[in-house]
Amino acid sequence: MYQGYILNLNRSDNSILHRLRSILQSNLNCRVTVCNEDDAFAKNGRKPPPNLIFLLADKPDINWKALPFDLNSVPTIMVLSAENSRNKTSGDLPYQIDDVIIPPFKDIEVIWKSRRLLKKRSPDKTPAIKESLVQELGLNNIIGKNPTFLKTLTKIPLLADSNATILITGETGVGKELVARATHYLSPRQNKSFVAINCGAIPATLVENELFGHKRGAFTDARTNQIGVIAEAEGGTVFLDEIESLSLEAQGKLLRLLQERTYKPLGYTKQIKADIRFIAATNVDLKARIKDGRFRPDLFYRLNIAIDVPPLRKRKEDIPLLANHILEKHSIEHTKGSKNLAPAALAKLINYDWPGNIRELENVLLEAFLLTQTTAIPPENINIPTAYNNECFTNLSLKEAKKKVVTQFERDYIINLLIHHQGNISHAAKEAQKDRSDFGKMIRKHHIDVRTFKNKDL
Repeated sequence: MYQGYILNLNRSDNSILHRLRSILQSNLNCRVTVCNEDDAFAKNGRKPPPNLIFLLADKPDINWKALPFDLNSVPTIMVLSAENSRNKTSGDLPYQIDDVIIPPFKDIEVIWKSRRLLKKRSPDKTPAIKESLVQELGLNNIIGKNPTFLKTLTKIPLLADSNATILITGETGVGKELVARATHYLSPRQNKSFVAINCGAIPATLVENELFGHKRGAFTDARTNQIGVIAEAEGGTVFLDEIESLSLEAQGKLLRLLQERTYKPLGYTKQIKADIRFIAATNVDLKARIKDGRFRPDLFYRLNIAIDVPPLRKRKEDIPLLANHILEKHSIEHTKGSKNLAPAALAKLINYDWPGNIRELENVLLEAFLLTQTTAIPPENINIPTAYNNECFTNLSLKEAKKKVVTQFERDYIINLLIHHQGNISHAAKEAQKDRSDFGKMIRKHHIDVRTFKNKDL
Protein backbone atom coordinates (compact mmCIF):
# COMPACT_ATOMS: atom_id res chain seq x y z
CA MET A 1 0.00 0.00 0.00
CA TYR A 2 1.23 3.48 -0.87
CA GLN A 3 1.51 6.25 1.71
CA GLY A 4 0.42 9.73 0.66
CA TYR A 5 0.14 13.15 2.27
CA ILE A 6 -2.11 16.08 1.43
CA LEU A 7 -0.74 19.34 2.83
CA ASN A 8 -3.71 21.70 2.80
CA LEU A 9 -2.33 25.20 2.34
CA ASN A 10 -5.83 26.47 1.47
CA ARG A 11 -6.97 25.79 5.03
CA SER A 12 -10.66 26.08 4.04
CA ASP A 13 -11.11 24.21 0.76
CA ASN A 14 -12.55 21.04 2.30
CA SER A 15 -14.57 19.99 -0.77
CA ILE A 16 -11.49 19.63 -2.98
CA LEU A 17 -9.54 18.04 -0.13
CA HIS A 18 -12.21 15.39 0.52
CA ARG A 19 -12.59 14.59 -3.17
CA LEU A 20 -8.84 14.29 -3.67
CA ARG A 21 -8.51 11.96 -0.68
CA SER A 22 -11.36 9.72 -1.87
CA ILE A 23 -9.82 9.43 -5.36
CA LEU A 24 -6.45 8.37 -3.97
CA GLN A 25 -7.81 5.91 -1.42
CA SER A 26 -10.23 4.19 -3.79
CA ASN A 27 -8.10 4.01 -6.92
CA LEU A 28 -4.46 3.87 -5.84
CA ASN A 29 -4.49 1.64 -2.75
CA CYS A 30 -3.09 4.66 -0.97
CA ARG A 31 -3.31 5.47 2.74
CA VAL A 32 -3.76 9.23 2.89
CA THR A 33 -2.80 11.55 5.74
CA VAL A 34 -4.26 15.06 5.59
CA CYS A 35 -2.33 17.87 7.28
CA ASN A 36 -3.82 21.32 7.75
CA GLU A 37 -0.96 22.72 9.82
CA ASP A 38 2.75 22.84 9.05
CA ASP A 39 3.74 21.40 12.42
CA ALA A 40 1.39 18.44 11.90
CA PHE A 41 3.17 17.63 8.67
CA ALA A 42 6.54 17.97 10.32
CA LYS A 43 5.42 15.50 12.98
CA ASN A 44 4.16 13.00 10.43
CA GLY A 45 7.27 13.59 8.38
CA ARG A 46 9.39 11.75 10.96
CA LYS A 47 7.85 8.51 9.76
CA PRO A 48 9.14 6.72 6.63
CA PRO A 49 8.92 9.16 3.67
CA PRO A 50 5.67 9.00 1.70
CA ASN A 51 5.31 7.84 -1.88
CA LEU A 52 3.28 10.88 -2.89
CA ILE A 53 2.60 14.38 -1.59
CA PHE A 54 -0.11 16.78 -2.73
CA LEU A 55 0.30 20.45 -1.89
CA LEU A 56 -3.24 21.83 -1.93
CA ALA A 57 -2.56 25.53 -2.61
CA ASP A 58 -4.76 28.39 -3.81
CA LYS A 59 -1.85 30.23 -5.44
CA PRO A 60 1.53 29.24 -6.85
CA ASP A 61 3.56 32.07 -5.34
CA ILE A 62 3.76 30.71 -1.79
CA ASN A 63 7.00 30.80 0.20
CA TRP A 64 8.26 27.31 -0.60
CA LYS A 65 11.45 27.77 1.42
CA ALA A 66 9.41 28.36 4.57
CA LEU A 67 7.82 24.90 4.44
CA PRO A 68 8.97 22.77 7.39
CA PHE A 69 10.32 19.90 5.31
CA ASP A 70 12.80 19.25 2.54
CA LEU A 71 11.07 18.73 -0.79
CA ASN A 72 14.14 16.94 -2.09
CA SER A 73 13.45 14.07 0.32
CA VAL A 74 9.94 13.47 -1.03
CA PRO A 75 9.67 10.85 -3.80
CA THR A 76 6.83 12.46 -5.79
CA ILE A 77 5.03 15.79 -5.48
CA MET A 78 2.00 17.27 -7.21
CA VAL A 79 0.42 20.70 -6.75
CA LEU A 80 -3.25 21.57 -6.84
CA SER A 81 -3.52 25.28 -7.56
CA ALA A 82 -6.28 27.77 -8.26
CA GLU A 83 -7.83 27.81 -11.74
CA ASN A 84 -7.01 31.45 -12.35
CA SER A 85 -3.31 30.81 -11.79
CA ARG A 86 -2.88 28.53 -14.81
CA ASN A 87 -0.65 30.84 -16.80
CA LYS A 88 1.32 31.98 -13.78
CA THR A 89 1.89 28.50 -12.37
CA SER A 90 4.06 27.15 -15.14
CA GLY A 91 6.93 29.52 -14.52
CA ASP A 92 6.72 30.02 -10.75
CA LEU A 93 6.93 26.52 -9.30
CA PRO A 94 10.24 25.28 -7.85
CA TYR A 95 12.15 22.59 -9.67
CA GLN A 96 11.02 19.86 -7.27
CA ILE A 97 7.38 19.99 -8.44
CA ASP A 98 6.74 17.05 -10.79
CA ASP A 99 3.28 17.93 -12.03
CA VAL A 100 0.37 20.35 -11.67
CA ILE A 101 -3.37 19.74 -11.50
CA ILE A 102 -5.62 22.74 -12.06
CA PRO A 103 -9.34 22.71 -11.19
CA PRO A 104 -11.86 21.93 -12.40
CA PHE A 105 -10.05 18.59 -12.49
CA LYS A 106 -11.35 15.13 -13.33
CA ASP A 107 -10.91 12.01 -11.22
CA ILE A 108 -9.14 10.23 -14.04
CA GLU A 109 -6.59 13.05 -14.33
CA VAL A 110 -5.58 12.61 -10.68
CA ILE A 111 -5.37 8.82 -11.11
CA TRP A 112 -3.30 8.91 -14.30
CA LYS A 113 -0.86 11.56 -13.12
CA SER A 114 -0.40 9.94 -9.71
CA ARG A 115 0.25 6.51 -11.17
CA ARG A 116 2.66 7.95 -13.71
CA LEU A 117 4.69 9.58 -10.96
CA LEU A 118 4.59 6.47 -8.79
CA LYS A 119 5.74 4.40 -11.76
CA LYS A 120 8.52 6.90 -12.44
CA ARG A 121 9.81 6.53 -8.88
CA SER A 122 9.32 2.75 -8.80
CA PRO A 123 10.61 1.37 -12.14
CA ASP A 124 8.87 -1.72 -13.46
CA LYS A 125 10.76 -4.99 -13.15
CA THR A 126 9.82 -6.33 -16.58
CA PRO A 127 8.55 -4.91 -19.89
CA ALA A 128 5.39 -7.00 -19.43
CA ILE A 129 4.55 -5.24 -16.16
CA LYS A 130 5.20 -1.87 -17.76
CA GLU A 131 2.89 -2.67 -20.67
CA SER A 132 0.19 -3.82 -18.27
CA LEU A 133 0.43 -0.58 -16.29
CA VAL A 134 0.24 1.57 -19.43
CA GLN A 135 -2.88 -0.28 -20.55
CA GLU A 136 -4.39 0.24 -17.11
CA LEU A 137 -3.70 3.96 -17.30
CA GLY A 138 -5.43 4.15 -20.64
CA LEU A 139 -8.13 1.81 -21.80
CA ASN A 140 -9.17 0.21 -18.52
CA ASN A 141 -10.64 3.52 -17.42
CA ILE A 142 -13.11 3.47 -20.32
CA ILE A 143 -15.98 1.17 -19.33
CA GLY A 144 -18.00 -0.92 -21.77
CA LYS A 145 -18.46 -4.31 -23.47
CA ASN A 146 -20.57 -3.30 -26.47
CA PRO A 147 -18.93 -4.69 -29.67
CA THR A 148 -19.12 -1.37 -31.54
CA PHE A 149 -17.63 0.43 -28.55
CA LEU A 150 -14.88 -2.17 -28.18
CA LYS A 151 -14.08 -1.79 -31.88
CA THR A 152 -13.59 1.92 -31.24
CA LEU A 153 -11.24 1.17 -28.34
CA THR A 154 -9.00 -1.02 -30.51
CA LYS A 155 -8.09 2.07 -32.56
CA ILE A 156 -6.79 4.01 -29.58
CA PRO A 157 -3.48 2.20 -28.90
CA LEU A 158 -2.73 2.05 -32.63
CA LEU A 159 -3.23 5.78 -33.12
CA ALA A 160 -1.65 6.66 -29.78
CA ASP A 161 1.68 5.28 -30.95
CA SER A 162 1.79 7.82 -33.79
CA ASN A 163 2.00 11.60 -33.92
CA ALA A 164 -1.07 11.89 -36.16
CA THR A 165 -3.73 14.53 -35.52
CA ILE A 166 -6.99 12.84 -34.48
CA LEU A 167 -10.62 13.94 -34.65
CA ILE A 168 -12.91 12.34 -32.06
CA THR A 169 -16.58 12.50 -33.05
CA GLY A 170 -19.67 11.74 -31.04
CA GLU A 171 -22.66 13.29 -29.33
CA THR A 172 -22.40 15.48 -26.26
CA GLY A 173 -21.59 13.49 -23.14
CA VAL A 174 -20.30 10.26 -24.73
CA GLY A 175 -16.79 10.61 -23.24
CA LYS A 176 -14.73 12.15 -26.04
CA GLU A 177 -12.28 13.77 -23.63
CA LEU A 178 -11.77 10.44 -21.83
CA VAL A 179 -10.81 8.88 -25.18
CA ALA A 180 -8.43 11.78 -25.83
CA ARG A 181 -6.78 11.34 -22.43
CA ALA A 182 -6.41 7.59 -22.98
CA THR A 183 -4.76 8.30 -26.34
CA HIS A 184 -2.31 10.68 -24.68
CA TYR A 185 -1.44 8.39 -21.77
CA LEU A 186 -0.85 5.45 -24.10
CA SER A 187 1.44 7.53 -26.31
CA PRO A 188 5.18 8.29 -26.12
CA ARG A 189 4.12 11.74 -24.83
CA GLN A 190 2.55 10.29 -21.67
CA ASN A 191 5.16 11.94 -19.40
CA LYS A 192 4.34 15.40 -20.77
CA SER A 193 1.28 17.60 -20.27
CA PHE A 194 -2.23 16.97 -21.52
CA VAL A 195 -3.97 20.34 -21.89
CA ALA A 196 -7.68 20.46 -22.70
CA ILE A 197 -9.31 23.60 -24.07
CA ASN A 198 -13.00 24.11 -24.83
CA CYS A 199 -13.05 26.18 -28.02
CA GLY A 200 -16.74 26.99 -27.55
CA ALA A 201 -16.07 28.71 -24.22
CA ILE A 202 -13.51 31.19 -25.58
CA PRO A 203 -14.68 34.46 -27.18
CA ALA A 204 -13.57 34.70 -30.82
CA THR A 205 -11.42 37.74 -30.04
CA LEU A 206 -9.42 35.83 -27.41
CA VAL A 207 -8.78 32.54 -29.18
CA GLU A 208 -5.39 33.56 -30.59
CA ASN A 209 -4.25 34.88 -27.21
CA GLU A 210 -5.44 31.73 -25.42
CA LEU A 211 -3.66 29.41 -27.83
CA PHE A 212 -0.45 31.34 -28.50
CA GLY A 213 -0.09 33.74 -25.56
CA HIS A 214 1.27 37.28 -25.76
CA LYS A 215 4.24 39.47 -24.98
CA ARG A 216 4.04 42.32 -22.52
CA GLY A 217 2.80 45.44 -24.30
CA ALA A 218 1.28 43.50 -27.21
CA PHE A 219 -2.02 45.28 -26.53
CA THR A 220 -3.42 47.77 -24.04
CA ASP A 221 -4.06 45.42 -21.10
CA ALA A 222 -1.00 43.21 -21.69
CA ARG A 223 0.91 44.20 -18.56
CA THR A 224 2.83 40.92 -18.27
CA ASN A 225 3.98 38.13 -20.53
CA GLN A 226 1.51 35.26 -20.81
CA ILE A 227 2.22 31.84 -22.22
CA GLY A 228 -0.51 30.17 -24.25
CA VAL A 229 -1.85 26.65 -24.32
CA ILE A 230 0.68 25.63 -27.00
CA ALA A 231 3.69 26.57 -24.87
CA GLU A 232 2.08 25.07 -21.76
CA ALA A 233 1.68 21.70 -23.50
CA GLU A 234 5.12 21.66 -25.18
CA GLY A 235 6.11 18.06 -25.82
CA GLY A 236 2.65 16.84 -24.86
CA THR A 237 -0.90 16.88 -26.20
CA VAL A 238 -3.43 19.64 -26.80
CA PHE A 239 -7.10 18.60 -26.81
CA LEU A 240 -9.34 21.01 -28.72
CA ASP A 241 -12.94 20.27 -27.76
CA GLU A 242 -15.81 21.72 -29.80
CA ILE A 243 -13.40 22.64 -32.57
CA GLU A 244 -16.33 23.61 -34.78
CA SER A 245 -16.75 26.72 -32.60
CA LEU A 246 -13.53 28.31 -33.87
CA SER A 247 -13.95 31.25 -36.23
CA LEU A 248 -12.69 30.89 -39.80
CA GLU A 249 -9.79 33.20 -38.94
CA ALA A 250 -8.82 31.07 -35.93
CA GLN A 251 -9.17 27.93 -38.05
CA GLY A 252 -6.67 29.40 -40.50
CA LYS A 253 -4.12 30.06 -37.74
CA LEU A 254 -4.61 26.55 -36.36
CA LEU A 255 -4.14 25.07 -39.83
CA ARG A 256 -0.84 26.92 -40.20
CA LEU A 257 0.29 25.53 -36.86
CA LEU A 258 -0.65 21.99 -37.87
CA GLN A 259 1.14 22.30 -41.21
CA GLU A 260 4.32 24.11 -40.20
CA ARG A 261 4.52 23.27 -36.48
CA THR A 262 5.34 26.90 -35.72
CA TYR A 263 3.38 29.76 -34.14
CA LYS A 264 3.85 33.39 -33.17
CA PRO A 265 2.54 34.79 -29.87
CA LEU A 266 0.99 38.24 -29.98
CA GLY A 267 3.70 40.89 -29.93
CA TYR A 268 6.48 38.55 -31.09
CA THR A 269 8.34 39.05 -34.37
CA LYS A 270 9.70 35.53 -34.80
CA GLN A 271 8.01 32.17 -35.18
CA ILE A 272 8.40 29.60 -32.39
CA LYS A 273 8.67 25.88 -33.05
CA ALA A 274 6.06 23.67 -31.37
CA ASP A 275 6.41 20.00 -30.50
CA ILE A 276 2.75 19.24 -29.94
CA ARG A 277 0.31 16.43 -30.69
CA PHE A 278 -3.23 17.67 -31.44
CA ILE A 279 -6.48 15.84 -30.73
CA ALA A 280 -9.74 17.56 -31.65
CA ALA A 281 -13.35 16.70 -30.90
CA THR A 282 -16.75 17.68 -32.22
CA ASN A 283 -20.40 16.74 -31.75
CA VAL A 284 -21.54 18.12 -35.12
CA ASP A 285 -21.21 17.03 -38.75
CA LEU A 286 -18.18 18.96 -39.97
CA LYS A 287 -18.91 18.05 -43.61
CA ALA A 288 -22.22 19.89 -43.29
CA ARG A 289 -20.36 22.86 -41.77
CA ILE A 290 -18.02 22.86 -44.77
CA LYS A 291 -21.01 23.05 -47.15
CA ASP A 292 -22.37 25.97 -45.12
CA GLY A 293 -19.01 27.74 -45.35
CA ARG A 294 -18.48 27.62 -41.58
CA PHE A 295 -15.56 25.17 -41.49
CA ARG A 296 -12.43 25.11 -43.61
CA PRO A 297 -12.12 21.97 -45.74
CA ASP A 298 -8.32 22.09 -45.63
CA LEU A 299 -8.42 22.01 -41.82
CA PHE A 300 -10.96 19.17 -41.89
CA TYR A 301 -8.65 17.02 -43.99
CA ARG A 302 -5.87 17.66 -41.49
CA LEU A 303 -8.15 16.26 -38.77
CA ASN A 304 -9.66 13.41 -40.72
CA ILE A 305 -8.24 10.43 -38.82
CA ALA A 306 -11.43 9.81 -36.92
CA ILE A 307 -12.48 7.93 -33.81
CA ASP A 308 -16.27 7.82 -33.50
CA VAL A 309 -17.64 7.21 -29.99
CA PRO A 310 -21.12 5.60 -30.11
CA PRO A 311 -23.98 7.14 -28.10
CA LEU A 312 -25.23 5.42 -24.97
CA ARG A 313 -28.51 4.37 -26.61
CA LYS A 314 -26.42 2.25 -29.01
CA ARG A 315 -24.70 0.40 -26.15
CA LYS A 316 -27.39 -0.14 -23.57
CA GLU A 317 -25.83 -3.37 -22.32
CA ASP A 318 -23.07 -1.16 -20.88
CA ILE A 319 -25.53 0.75 -18.66
CA PRO A 320 -25.34 -1.76 -15.74
CA LEU A 321 -21.52 -1.54 -15.77
CA LEU A 322 -21.52 2.24 -15.98
CA ALA A 323 -24.22 2.57 -13.31
CA ASN A 324 -22.34 0.37 -10.85
CA HIS A 325 -19.14 2.32 -11.47
CA ILE A 326 -20.86 5.69 -10.99
CA LEU A 327 -22.67 4.62 -7.81
CA GLU A 328 -19.46 3.22 -6.35
CA LYS A 329 -17.74 6.53 -7.03
CA HIS A 330 -20.56 8.48 -5.34
CA SER A 331 -20.47 6.21 -2.30
CA ILE A 332 -16.80 7.12 -1.81
CA GLU A 333 -17.15 10.84 -2.51
CA HIS A 334 -20.25 11.39 -0.36
CA THR A 335 -19.48 8.82 2.38
CA LYS A 336 -23.06 7.59 2.52
CA GLY A 337 -22.40 3.88 2.12
CA SER A 338 -22.78 1.74 -0.99
CA LYS A 339 -26.06 1.69 -2.90
CA ASN A 340 -27.31 -0.37 -5.80
CA LEU A 341 -30.17 -0.23 -8.27
CA ALA A 342 -33.39 -2.13 -7.78
CA PRO A 343 -34.15 -4.25 -10.89
CA ALA A 344 -37.03 -1.96 -11.86
CA ALA A 345 -34.76 1.09 -11.53
CA LEU A 346 -32.14 -0.46 -13.81
CA ALA A 347 -34.82 -1.42 -16.32
CA LYS A 348 -35.96 2.21 -16.32
CA LEU A 349 -32.41 3.33 -17.12
CA ILE A 350 -32.13 0.86 -19.99
CA ASN A 351 -35.48 1.80 -21.54
CA TYR A 352 -34.45 5.46 -21.79
CA ASP A 353 -32.55 6.75 -24.83
CA TRP A 354 -30.17 9.13 -22.99
CA PRO A 355 -29.87 12.17 -25.28
CA GLY A 356 -27.23 13.52 -22.87
CA ASN A 357 -25.41 10.17 -22.85
CA ILE A 358 -23.03 9.26 -20.00
CA ARG A 359 -22.96 12.80 -18.63
CA GLU A 360 -26.75 12.71 -18.25
CA LEU A 361 -26.57 9.22 -16.72
CA GLU A 362 -24.08 10.50 -14.12
CA ASN A 363 -26.31 13.42 -13.15
CA VAL A 364 -29.43 11.24 -12.88
CA LEU A 365 -27.64 8.68 -10.72
CA LEU A 366 -26.14 11.36 -8.47
CA GLU A 367 -29.62 12.74 -7.76
CA ALA A 368 -30.99 9.24 -7.15
CA PHE A 369 -28.06 8.39 -4.88
CA LEU A 370 -28.54 11.48 -2.72
CA LEU A 371 -32.34 11.09 -2.49
CA THR A 372 -32.32 7.39 -1.58
CA GLN A 373 -32.17 6.54 2.14
CA THR A 374 -32.03 2.76 1.63
CA THR A 375 -29.37 0.56 0.01
CA ALA A 376 -31.54 -0.16 -3.05
CA ILE A 377 -32.41 2.80 -5.31
CA PRO A 378 -36.12 2.53 -6.32
CA PRO A 379 -37.39 3.45 -9.80
CA GLU A 380 -39.29 6.49 -8.50
CA ASN A 381 -35.95 8.12 -7.61
CA ILE A 382 -34.74 7.81 -11.22
CA ASN A 383 -35.79 11.18 -12.60
CA ILE A 384 -36.16 10.49 -16.34
CA PRO A 385 -39.13 10.16 -18.73
CA THR A 386 -40.66 6.67 -18.75
CA ALA A 387 -41.95 6.74 -22.32
CA TYR A 388 -40.07 4.73 -24.91
CA ASN A 389 -38.17 7.17 -27.14
CA ASN A 390 -37.57 6.20 -30.74
CA GLU A 391 -34.90 7.81 -32.88
CA CYS A 392 -35.84 10.07 -35.75
CA PHE A 393 -36.44 7.92 -38.82
CA THR A 394 -37.27 10.67 -41.32
CA ASN A 395 -34.44 9.58 -43.65
CA LEU A 396 -35.48 5.91 -43.71
CA SER A 397 -38.09 4.05 -45.68
CA LEU A 398 -41.03 2.54 -43.78
CA LYS A 399 -39.49 -0.94 -44.12
CA GLU A 400 -36.09 0.22 -42.82
CA ALA A 401 -37.61 2.19 -39.96
CA LYS A 402 -39.83 -0.71 -38.92
CA LYS A 403 -36.87 -3.12 -38.96
CA LYS A 404 -34.83 -0.73 -36.80
CA VAL A 405 -37.61 -0.29 -34.23
CA VAL A 406 -38.21 -4.05 -34.02
CA THR A 407 -34.49 -4.75 -33.59
CA GLN A 408 -34.18 -2.16 -30.81
CA PHE A 409 -37.33 -3.40 -29.06
CA GLU A 410 -36.13 -7.01 -29.22
CA ARG A 411 -32.77 -6.09 -27.75
CA ASP A 412 -34.26 -4.00 -24.95
CA TYR A 413 -36.78 -6.76 -24.20
CA ILE A 414 -34.02 -9.37 -23.82
CA ILE A 415 -31.95 -7.06 -21.62
CA ASN A 416 -34.93 -6.38 -19.35
CA LEU A 417 -35.58 -10.10 -18.93
CA LEU A 418 -31.93 -10.75 -18.10
CA ILE A 419 -31.99 -7.97 -15.52
CA HIS A 420 -35.12 -9.37 -13.90
CA HIS A 421 -33.68 -12.90 -13.78
CA GLN A 422 -30.11 -11.80 -12.93
CA GLY A 423 -28.61 -13.36 -16.03
CA ASN A 424 -30.37 -16.73 -15.75
CA ILE A 425 -30.98 -17.65 -19.40
CA SER A 426 -33.34 -20.57 -18.62
CA HIS A 427 -35.67 -18.44 -16.49
CA ALA A 428 -35.59 -15.55 -18.99
CA ALA A 429 -36.34 -17.90 -21.90
CA LYS A 430 -39.26 -19.43 -19.98
CA GLU A 431 -40.82 -16.02 -19.32
CA ALA A 432 -40.36 -15.11 -23.00
CA GLN A 433 -41.99 -18.45 -23.93
CA LYS A 434 -38.99 -19.30 -26.07
CA ASP A 435 -36.85 -22.41 -26.26
CA ARG A 436 -33.65 -21.89 -24.27
CA SER A 437 -31.51 -22.59 -27.35
CA ASP A 438 -33.45 -20.11 -29.48
CA PHE A 439 -33.28 -17.50 -26.72
CA GLY A 440 -29.52 -18.03 -26.53
CA LYS A 441 -29.26 -17.39 -30.28
CA MET A 442 -31.15 -14.12 -29.82
CA ILE A 443 -28.70 -13.09 -27.09
CA ARG A 444 -25.75 -13.79 -29.38
CA LYS A 445 -27.45 -12.01 -32.28
CA HIS A 446 -27.56 -8.79 -30.26
CA HIS A 447 -24.04 -9.32 -28.83
CA ILE A 448 -25.30 -9.22 -25.23
CA ASP A 449 -22.88 -10.33 -22.52
CA VAL A 450 -25.00 -12.28 -20.00
CA ARG A 451 -22.26 -11.98 -17.35
CA THR A 452 -23.12 -8.31 -17.07
CA PHE A 453 -26.44 -9.18 -15.43
CA LYS A 454 -25.24 -11.80 -12.96
CA ASN A 455 -24.32 -9.19 -10.35
CA LYS A 456 -26.55 -9.86 -7.34
CA ASP A 457 -26.41 -6.20 -6.37
CA LEU A 458 -28.42 -5.12 -9.38
